[in-house]
Amino acid sequence: AHGLKSIVGMEATLVGGAHAVLLVRDREGYANIGRLSTEAHRDRPKGQPELSREVLARHTTGLVGLSGCGLGEIPAVALAGDPDRATRLAGEYAEMFEQGCFFLELQDHLQEEERITANALLEVAGRAGLGVVATNDVHYHVPQRRRLQDILTCIKHTETLMTAGRKLRPNGEFYLKSAAAMERLFRDVPEAIRNTLRIAR
Repeated sequence: AHGLKSIVGMEATLVGGAHAVLLVRDREGYANIGRLSTEAHRDRPKGQPELSREVLARHTTGLVGLSGCGLGEIPAVALAGDPDRATRLAGEYAEMFEQGCFFLELQDHLQEEERITANALLEVAGRAGLGVVATNDVHYHVPQRRRLQDILTCIKHTETLMTAGRKLRPNGEFYLKSAAAMERLFRDVPEAIRNTLRIAR
């Protein structure tokens, strides 16, 4: 929407299953994404890559880090109602990255739990002196593709649409939203949109 060609990055799964997002800033960051991807797959079962925080911390130069979706370590702790621990964790993650290169990720797919998490993360951001960024967990390009995504998820887990339950997304909001749609969703947190554009630039 803003003339961007592409952003290279990866969603990392850390030891214990927590998610984090890593975005490339420059050539060194691109090299570090490659190193982290290799390390995540080393000595791991196929399809189950995993990184320790120690390995991540050694390869963050040239990267921007995001705290991840609700499965991220910081969002999960914030949602559990422990702002002190969430703030401490946010500080630990921020220290792994170059100054100003770690953000707390806010998402809104019209789920109450996400709104509670976002409010908790805004508190953590204020306490930790960190920026927030608006993101969207994209699984299909338009809402009409939700049914296909559900079917592919069922195939992956050998389930039916009747038995898949929470393995399926709760609604049709997990599509690639326009800049205008994201601005509407985050109209109360305009800095999250500004940071999204800043990171993209």
